[in-house]
Amino acid sequence: MNNLDKYRKFAKARPNANAKTKNLNVWLYTRVSSASQKDNYSLDYQRDEAYAFAKKKGLTITREFGKKNESASSDFTRKEFSDLINEVKKEKVKPFAIMVYIMNRFSRSGGGAVAIADELITKNGVHLIEVCSGLDTSTDDGRLEIYDKLLEAKKQNNDRLKHTIPGMKRLLKAGKCLGNVPFGYT
Repeated sequence: MNNLDKYRKFAKARPNANAKTKNLNVWLYTRVSSASQKDNYSLDYQRDEAYAFAKKKGLTITREFGKKNESASSDFTRKEFSDLINEVKKEKVKPFAIMVYIMNRFSRSGGGAVAIADELITKNGVHLIEVCSGLDTSTDDGRLEIYDKLLEAKKQNNDRLKHTIPGMKRLLKAGKCLGNVPFGYT
């Protein structure tokens, strides 16, 4: 008997590493912005890559959300995204993480997306995993990189608007119509 044995009765028992298995269940969220992306098998590609990543990492995808074309400029106007967040909040046994192929598929709302991600992590214990890079929010460095990617997605949207809005204004001033002409007009 060594001297430490005398003091073990005062120490908190450490859980046995084999006693509790790590939660390896994840949910998958896929999304495209337009119907044309849906037609070019982008959703299938996101899903296939996620399943391959999950298999490689020993994760099990237990639920899938998204699978539709919805713009990510605002978050809670997207039905599938809202369903995902609401299901996470009400689920008793939470998944370890939500997997997305690339962070801009999760959201392009910038600070709002960071707030949603932070709430998922801190209040619900649910992380985010980016399949294409392997980044996840289970470490402080990974969390910051994911947050940067969410902010970058918003920046990309803003940059795109700076280039497209002037052209759309010029088109309208020239008397042309954006999109389809309403029924009954030529």
